[in-house]
Amino acid sequence: MIPKFISRIFGRDTKPGPPPPEPKDNFPSEKWGVGDLAVALVTMGHGEAKVEKGNVYRVSDVWVGLTIDITKRGVGLQFEGQPQPYKYAAWNALFFRKVKLSHNKADTSQCRELDDLVKRRVKEKTS
Repeated sequence: MIPKFISRIFGRDTKPGPPPPEPKDNFPSEKWGVGDLAVALVTMGHGEAKVEKGNVYRVSDVWVGLTIDITKRGVGLQFEGQPQPYKYAAWNALFFRKVKLSHNKADTSQCRELDDLVKRRVKEKTS
C-alpha cells in the first residue's frame, strides 16, 4: 500500500503506460535538393522572414526532421538571401512547389513574341 501511495505522489505508476505514438510522415511528393527553384503557394512569415505567394526562391539547404509541433516528420527548406522563419527552423516544403524547368525547344511563335517584347522594352527605355 505504501509503495503505491508513494508512486502516485511522485507520478510513477506501477504499470508502465503505452509508448508514445510514432511521429507521422509529412513528406512532400517532390525530392528537394540544393539549387532547386521553389514557388511559394501561400504568403507566410513576418518581417524580413516572409515569403510571398507566387514568388520564386532558390533552395540553399534542405532539412529533414520533426515539424515544430513535433508530431510529424517533414522536409524544411532554406532559401538564398531569405532569413529563416525562426532560429533552428526552416520553411515547410509542403507550402512550396518545385519549379520543373523544360528543356524542350521553343516554337517560332514563342520566339517571335519574346523578340517583340524585347524590342518594345528597348523602344520604351530609349524614348
